[in-house]
Amino acid sequence: MKMHVKKGDTVEVIRGVNRGKKGVITKSFPQNGKIIIEGINMKKKHVKPTRSTKGRTIEIAHPMSVSNVKPVEVKVKVVKEVKAPKAKVAKKVAKKAE
Repeated sequence: MKMHVKKGDTVEVIRGVNRGKKGVITKSFPQNGKIIIEGINMKKKHVKPTRSTKGRTIEIAHPMSVSNVKPVEVKVKVVKEVKAPKAKVAKKVAKKAE
C-alpha cells in the first residue's frame, strides 16, 4: 500500500478521539497501512511481575490508520537552475568550383 507520509514526518490527526493533536511518526507499517505517532493513541498495558521487576501498568503508543492523519509540514525541494551548454554551430565551408 502506498502511503502519503513516512517516518519522521510531522502529522496532524483528523479523525478519532485524538483529533487535532500533532506528532512525529516513529514507525510505519506500509503492508497494513498503519503508523505509530509519538505520544498519540496511547493504550495501557499490564506487565506481569518477573524475578527482577515488579508488575506494573505502562502506556504504549498503538498503531493508527494512515487515512486518519494529514501531513503538517510539507518538505519543499530546492531546485537549482542549471544552464544548458550552448550548442556548437557547425560552420559551412563553401566548396570552390574548379
